[in-house]
Amino acid sequence: KLYREMKEHRFKMLNIIARFCQIRYRGWKGRLRVRTIREAIRQKLMNDSATIIQAGIRGWIERKRHVQRKRQRELLYNQSAIIAQTFWRGQRARVEYFAMRKELRNKAALDVQRMYRGMRGRRNVAKMREEIERAKIPEKPKRIPLYKRRYSTYGAKLPASRAVQGG
Repeated sequence: KLYREMKEHRFKMLNIIARFCQIRYRGWKGRLRVRTIREAIRQKLMNDSATIIQAGIRGWIERKRHVQRKRQRELLYNQSAIIAQTFWRGQRARVEYFAMRKELRNKAALDVQRMYRGMRGRRNVAKMREEIERAKIPEKPKRIPLYKRRYSTYGAKLPASRAVQGG
């Protein structure tokens, strides 16, 4: 009986020890599994966070590049417009310059002609005056209208007393 009791006691003790070991092992295994799951969740969260951060930064960089390209296009467009405007203004200025130059040449020619004709006219007048002087043609006395002759002392010799009064 004692042997049986000892055997039972030993069986119970081994059973208790086995349960204790199993509990400890299962607890350790559970904690290890939870730690592994937490680590996986943490790693996934960090990867997702990194992905979100990288996507935000890439978006920011692309927006910045887009704005730069847009500015460059606008600059190129403005420069193209400026070049076209410069060409047009230069062309218009050249046309105006040549027109003005032609007008000045014409004006200069007209001035030369006018001066020559004036000089020739003055020479002709001088010649005519010389001819008149040479001919010394006596001029006819001016004919005085009748109405002035009747009531006026025009042409009549006045006595000195009347000439002083002013007639």
